[in-house]
Amino acid sequence: MNPCAVPTAVPDVDGDKRWQSIHRRFISDCREKDPDVIFLGDCIFETLQDTDTWNQYFAPLHCLNFSIRDDRTEHVLWRIENGALDNVTPKVVVLHVGTNNVSNSAVEVAEGVLANVTKIRQNLPGAYILLPFTVYNLHAYILQNSCNNSYMICPIKCFIENIRKKAVKNI
Repeated sequence: MNPCAVPTAVPDVDGDKRWQSIHRRFISDCREKDPDVIFLGDCIFETLQDTDTWNQYFAPLHCLNFSIRDDRTEHVLWRIENGALDNVTPKVVVLHVGTNNVSNSAVEVAEGVLANVTKIRQNLPGAYILLPFTVYNLHAYILQNSCNNSYMICPIKCFIENIRKKAVKNI
């Protein structure tokens, strides 16, 4: 079985339950807020939230950032299966995972990304799923193995425009 496509919680090696605590906060945010856009992923998106770019381009779009440093495809998949996307109906989900799956093959990582897309689609059938990846072979693999065209893989430079088109009617 591909470890990238099996939902797995992050082991609590430090004993501080940090990762579980962050996950529970995300679930709480789902109950209290009504986001148009949800960012879901790893450190790339987690750090984006602390930038002027986030404040200028994303905060006005009613975004929530559910990204956790060091998360791998299987960790994000676990979070989705354990409530991270419950009680919300965003127009857009921006998924960025696989960066930390450095010990896995490209095919394993691509299958893990596809498992995340499939789970998001099951939970949020009306949401547009955006994958801002830059690795061409990952694009080709996911496109070959997808069952529909309800999501888009795009270069980083164009994903702001795609979010705006899907999340906001009058920008």
